[in-house]
Amino acid sequence: MRLKYLIAISSCWDFEKNGCNDALRQTWLPDTKHFPGLDYKFFVGHGQGVESATLPSDVIFLPDVPDDYGNLTYKTRASLGWAHAAGYSHVFR
Repeated sequence: MRLKYLIAISSCWDFEKNGCNDALRQTWLPDTKHFPGLDYKFFVGHGQGVESATLPSDVIFLPDVPDDYGNLTYKTRASLGWAHAAGYSHVFR
């Protein structure tokens, strides 16, 4: 079995729109390319207009989860389910 690692970042569409996620993209996330088998993804839920948006390749839309802080537990569970389905052996949150 090939080991495949994911850094799963719970975020929201507002953070993506206003550039908050870019701080990670411009600092330490580019370093992940030096580690084969290590990927990262931002996870957002429904609401805030994401349904009709064009998403960057590093953003995963979770359509069954609201995109608010009160539903963060459900977003975490959904992102772990996505990672399992995508074949990741390990997830760092």
